[in-house]
Amino acid sequence: MLPNRRTFGDLNVRGNTMEYIKQKLIKLKDTFYQKYWPDPVWSKVISAGIITVVGSILTAIYVLLKSLYDKVSFKTATMQVVDYFKLTTKINNLVLWLSFLMLTWTVYSFLNAFIKNIISKIRAKSVVIKSIEEPKEFPTITEHSTVFFSYRLANAFPGQRGLMWYEPKTAVERFKILFQEPLRFKSERDSDCMPDPIWWFRGCSNSCIDEFKVLSKTKILMGRREIEIKRVAVCISDLYYKCFVYVEAKGEKQTGLYSIKPEDIKRGINIFGFSSEEYGLLGKKSIRREQYDDGATIIKDKVVDTTSAELRIRYLSDYNFIIAAKQSPYNSSKFDIESLNYLDDILQGKQTAENLFKFLETF
Repeated sequence: MLPNRRTFGDLNVRGNTMEYIKQKLIKLKDTFYQKYWPDPVWSKVISAGIITVVGSILTAIYVLLKSLYDKVSFKTATMQVVDYFKLTTKINNLVLWLSFLMLTWTVYSFLNAFIKNIISKIRAKSVVIKSIEEPKEFPTITEHSTVFFSYRLANAFPGQRGLMWYEPKTAVERFKILFQEPLRFKSERDSDCMPDPIWWFRGCSNSCIDEFKVLSKTKILMGRREIEIKRVAVCISDLYYKCFVYVEAKGEKQTGLYSIKPEDIKRGINIFGFSSEEYGLLGKKSIRREQYDDGATIIKDKVVDTTSAELRIRYLSDYNFIIAAKQSPYNSSKFDIESLNYLDDILQGKQTAENLFKFLETF
């Protein structure tokens, strides 16, 4: 009798199911050999599992054969094997402790390598995820940078008019408002609104401030520059476009990555007006600038990727600069050329900051 349509359907489904299972098993085997078996940690885990399973099977076979040979039940044979392992023997204490220490060290080494492997894979995965993130969408700015900066100053230093000095802790708290997000924008075409409205200036060195972080109660991070604040002066002028912030930082201890001698610091001050060092920060570990540039370093005799490290600048002597709007009158060749002498002389005690403020009034 020929099978009816339903029987043919059942055979067809069963055939497709078996083929599907077969393909899945082949794919699982290929994935296992390519992904897990070559890995030094996973191969040990799998090997330990195989040894455990095989050992259990062989033990069960031994117990079965023993029960048949001694003509006792499987349960009785099992209890005899258990009783055997419970027996005590006389072993030299030195041999016992050495064996225990070797076993402990082996287990520790295995677990340590296993945990490090998992952590490295998690970090690698997070770096990949971070790298494929969509670019941040910046809001549109509709104000001239001088107007934007004056508004931010008013929010951070409400009620102030003219110039006032601030202690480090107070300045850091106010800077949280002044440099709150967003600091980066997009501007409309044919508009005089700047996408980077807040800048810092020191002679011919200047750049936008689009990243800010508080490192401690008296220390901030502007971009890559670490600023341990010594004192801050804020000027909120009646002419909004002339508002500025004067920041004076004090020198910090070296990271210890380089052998910078006192004469090297003095030479830097004579040439540039200050001394600094550059280094990379990989998590909480400091690395040399060369290792940051190379994208790798050596940690515990192993090559470690440093592409996720942050570049930092630390000042080893006192340092100062002003903060103002990008389109302020201080963003000019006149300020670049003439302000540097004022800034350097203030650090060396040759003149006061008030002389710099009088100079800024001329703009």
